[in-house]
Amino acid sequence: MKKIYRAGLIGCGRIAGAHVNGYRSSDRYELVAVADIKREAAEGVCERFDIPTHYLDYREMLEREDLDVVSIATWAGSHAEITVPVAAAGVKGILCEKPMAPSLGEASAMIEVCAENGVKLAIGHQHRFDPSWVEARNLVAAGAIGRPTLATIHVSDGLLNNGTHYIDGIRFILGDPEAEWAMAQVERKTDRYERGEPIEDRLVGLAAFAQGTRALVDVDLPAVEGEPASPYTFHGTDGRIELDRQGLRLLNADGWQEMDFPQPVPSHSLQAQEFARWMDGEIEDYRGSAERAYQTVAVMMGFYQSVRSKGVVTFPLTIKESPLKLLIEAGELPVEQVGKYDIRA
Repeated sequence: MKKIYRAGLIGCGRIAGAHVNGYRSSDRYELVAVADIKREAAEGVCERFDIPTHYLDYREMLEREDLDVVSIATWAGSHAEITVPVAAAGVKGILCEKPMAPSLGEASAMIEVCAENGVKLAIGHQHRFDPSWVEARNLVAAGAIGRPTLATIHVSDGLLNNGTHYIDGIRFILGDPEAEWAMAQVERKTDRYERGEPIEDRLVGLAAFAQGTRALVDVDLPAVEGEPASPYTFHGTDGRIELDRQGLRLLNADGWQEMDFPQPVPSHSLQAQEFARWMDGEIEDYRGSAERAYQTVAVMMGFYQSVRSKGVVTFPLTIKESPLKLLIEAGELPVEQVGKYDIRA
């Protein structure tokens, strides 16, 4: 009989329901408790999903509940701080929301503390389980578009927010290559934040990966009338792939082929199922591992660091702090429209 993992959830905001449903869709978990500093949030999740216990302090939950698995569904700025005591509490696995962390130093600390305590650390890049993404990855690997040369994406609502999914998607579909260099430009004329973390108004970045593919990323730039609705385009020497979460278009010597991918099983459910297999030891390589997510954080920090250095940056990066925060603190991105605001408020 396979082990049933006792699961706890830290953070009862909007994404909490996806974690709960992911665990509930599998027979491998028993969700026993949640924690949130806001009583009404914790009580609301318990009532909505019929969860027996809630805590206002996640440390008390760790002490009392003998958990095997913990989801960290809080804001990105708290991920590293929370991961340290969770990893030391005797759990077997941690599933942390994206983005992994707002700096490479924090992301490194999360990986290190989990390695020291024998904890498997996964990051919630659940779209790696979307059928269209998986098919695109398979087509690229099979040479359906020849050698991939350029990937392009348009991102809304900040690089750290939605950009983390899209950059992670580029890396996943290309076979998870590491970045070799990056160059970018940033505009931040408003005091803009996303769940407590400063973000740019606009960004454009170019990254080059080890296998020779370049990625062009634009964040919150004005939309072009008539541009394709598909957020991803992969150009190759012998064709092109356009895709979103529900569909994929392939152009090669055989002409255009259109594929639809209805998703009968939600990606958060597939994520939870594979996470259990990883903890069981059935698979050695989990597609949403922290080590892979670290490389996605590195690309984002590389864009910001390029703005600081006013040129191309090469990987691996040595800077541990957030280059965007350093730019703001140094007055290099002066706010012209005064008034701090959070796009999630």
